Amino acid sequence: LLTVLPVKAEARTLIVPDDYPTISAAIQNASAGDTVLVRKGTYQETSIQLNKSLSLIAEDVNGTILNLDPPLLKTNILRNWLWIPSSAITINADNVKLQGFTINIPRANYGYGGGLHAKGDRIELIDNRIENNSLYLSGASAIIKGNLFADTLEVIGSNQTISENSIKSLKIQGSYGRISCNKITDNSI
Repeated sequence: LLTVLPVKAEARTLIVPDDYPTISAAIQNASAGDTVLVRKGTYQETSIQLNKSLSLIAEDVNGTILNLDPPLLKTNILRNWLWIPSSAITINADNVKLQGFTINIPRANYGYGGGLHAKGDRIELIDNRIENNSLYLSGASAIIKGNLFADTLEVIGSNQTISENSIKSLKIQGSYGRISCNKITDNSI
């Protein structure tokens, strides 16, 4: 006679660089619901892919610097073939939290690619400094709070909370959004 009992898996905290030398390695070894804690330091990565529900949290926004250098992709834009950076940070999951990083992303010469692209519900971007490129988020019930975005923030979806950010420009589409106490430096919404 064999009895199968359900097992409750507990969320783990994976620490970079203590447990894994790179952020990408920690994310790859994390399970849904885990937290990846990144200690102070400067980290060089090609790009970050978040395809599962987890929290990626930096120890200190002033001391945890993430330099990203995404690979170039050959893309046809207006009948011209251009080499532009792929997304530096890609989020394709619900319930993802990105908190407390200074993130340096190279600027594409033509203004395309290279930024943060997020698709999912209940994504949280909290207390980050994202330099030099735009962010695109699609989904519902996102919380975007306390960030410094040096370029455009574009948000599509319902029930978004966008507060206490410094943003060059904001593009928003959807219903039931809560937008408050933001500093928009480009004077355009």
